[in-house]
Amino acid sequence: MEFVYIIIWALFWGIICQAVGSSKNINGFWWGFWLGFIGLIVVLCSKGQPDINTIEPDTNYPNEQNTNKFDQLQKLSKLKESGAITEEEFENEKKKILNN
Repeated sequence: MEFVYIIIWALFWGIICQAVGSSKNINGFWWGFWLGFIGLIVVLCSKGQPDINTIEPDTNYPNEQNTNKFDQLQKLSKLKESGAITEEEFENEKKKILNN
């Protein structure tokens, strides 16, 4: 019967640590299950895992929108060079692309 109490006690701490760890993207259940109150302290002190949805993109690399702008400018430049549009039309369209 004592074994049942130990399992219930371990489950109790495991569930508490899991609830605390979920806000930090940590699976704290096993910390609480095996270490009890000390596991709770470990989960509370741990830094946690970053949420993938909140990671900001690296601005050192061109993103899809910037690449699209560059492609549009390149096509616009080819149109100007071929004489399909005037210099004034080129400048107006270039401003529109860069302001978006």
